[in-house]
Amino acid sequence: MRVSNDYVACETVIKHVDELLMLMSAMTKDDRFEETINELSRKESVTMCEVLDKVEARGRKEGVISVLISLVKDGILSVSEAAKRADMSEENFKQYLKS
Repeated sequence: MRVSNDYVACETVIKHVDELLMLMSAMTKDDRFEETINELSRKESVTMCEVLDKVEARGRKEGVISVLISLVKDGILSVSEAAKRADMSEENFKQYLKS
């Protein structure tokens, strides 16, 4: 990166995915790493890029749901429309509203 100003991730396969994700969770105090264990532990080979992509995607989805909840609570969006935009059933979306 120092030479070309462009980061190219290595394709090194992580041998101990569970342990690495638990360590990352403890070091960053971010539970998304632990939540990702079940998704990635089934795969044969996992790289760090895959891990971070999964964690980032989950964070984005939570952000979208958070915005939709705010819009519903402000009366700007109906529950059915918000659920549709979140790509989930109304019952599942209502669970988010309760929490």
